[in-house]
Amino acid sequence: MHVINFDLPNDIDEYVHRIGRTARAGNRGIATSFYNDKHSIIAPKLTKLLIECQQEVPDFLRGYADPNATYENEDFYEESTEEHTSGTGGW
Repeated sequence: MHVINFDLPNDIDEYVHRIGRTARAGNRGIATSFYNDKHSIIAPKLTKLLIECQQEVPDFLRGYADPNATYENEDFYEESTEEHTSGTGGW
């Protein structure tokens, strides 16, 4: 139900594989990942993935979003004061 990435992988596919363990058979789960400057190599792809999956994008990752890209979740660029409460993300 809860996966914690103490050492975030540098490969986005490995990240997806790890967090995929949080939810099985239609159940919801939580993935918490620790991030620091050494993980900046994965930041652009991670940001894109979070946006497309309609997950919370932490402020420190927002700068990695491609303003020219088309994301499925276009609300990303709208200013919002609502708190993310889906319970499926984590930082």
